[in-house]
Amino acid sequence: MCSIADLPTDLATSILVHLSIQEVLPLRRLSRAFNALITSSHFATVHLIHLDIPSTGADTHHAGIDSIFLLVPESYADAFVRYKYSSRKSLLWGGLSLRGSIPKAIGNMTMLTYLMRVERSLACQPIAGSLPGEIGMLTKLKWLYLFNTNLSGPIPPEICFLVELESLRLDHSGVSGPIPDNIGNLKNLKVLKLNGNALSGPLPGSITELVHLETLLLDHNKLSGDIPLGLGKANQLKALCLDHNQFTGSIPADFANLEKLNCLRLNDNRLSGTIPLEFNEFSPITEIVLNDNLLSGEIPIGLASGLQLTSL
Repeated sequence: MCSIADLPTDLATSILVHLSIQEVLPLRRLSRAFNALITSSHFATVHLIHLDIPSTGADTHHAGIDSIFLLVPESYADAFVRYKYSSRKSLLWGGLSLRGSIPKAIGNMTMLTYLMRVERSLACQPIAGSLPGEIGMLTKLKWLYLFNTNLSGPIPPEICFLVELESLRLDHSGVSGPIPDNIGNLKNLKVLKLNGNALSGPLPGSITELVHLETLLLDHNKLSGDIPLGLGKANQLKALCLDHNQFTGSIPADFANLEKLNCLRLNDNRLSGTIPLEFNEFSPITEIVLNDNLLSGEIPIGLASGLQLTSL
């Protein structure tokens, strides 16, 4: 008896295009020939055109299509971008049933300004795999939110090409390795949240070029070395959390220049020396946490008696 896996390519194609994507993809296991057919760019294109999946406009979202985009082979992802996603300006992923990895083809969605994971539950970790370097081609991107995911591997250095980026959130995403050296290229950043990961190595000196930062959360990683001088230039900074790392050296005195800072957390590191006397002028801060370090000396009088301080 002849099985569908034995059919000629043209005949198999004419049959398979009538099936949904979810029905077709499992058939790759039937044979090597079927796998080659279904994962080919030609078949993916013919299939998508035949299914007549609605193209999504610049500001249109289709949850089913967006979910499938994370699950299909690269050939399908390429076809999606060429025929369905060419004008998309935003891509939102969310929902407890969402699974998959980010395809390299996302780099061709050059009109994207918002790429966001919108499910906020820590129990849900839908997006896995590594963050593709092709994401650096999305030069119009302003918000990149992939927090609370199950990514692996390093932050690709190509992310530093996203010079329009205003908010970067990879907190609790599973990324590891160093923070890219050229992170300072993202001069429009206002929010940088990389906390709750396995990042290691020194904090790049270029991070001091992010002078428009309002929130910098790098806590609960494995970062080490000295805290670079110059973070005090980010005079819009309101929250600075570097706690639960392996930082050494002294507390930079120029932190006292952060006139809008409300929260400073440096606890659970290996910082040494004294608390800078400049902290006497730390008037706006309401929370400063320095415990579990190797600090010595006295707490500056002005800091200890700060009228707005609620936690020390």
